[in-house]
Amino acid sequence: MITELFPGFCRLRMHTKGGSPVAFVEYQDVRFAAQAMNTLQGSFLLSSDRGAIRIEYAKSKMAEIGQAYDKTPIPTPHCADLNPKAV
Repeated sequence: MITELFPGFCRLRMHTKGGSPVAFVEYQDVRFAAQAMNTLQGSFLLSSDRGAIRIEYAKSKMAEIGQAYDKTPIPTPHCADLNPKAV
């Protein structure tokens, strides 16, 4: 997966909005997210006919993994737990 090529990757969520695919990618911190965003902005995916990738920062935080529909959190690992730092 292209997003996993960058350090700090935590998780990816895919949705469809208005018939178009939308991806939400979470990184351990803003520095890692900025590195991925700056590198990938304007890139083309060979599997897409919709033009270049358009990347922007999220307007709100991504829900926790396993969060219930009523927004009651279900205990799950956090980003740091998913990608432990090398010692």
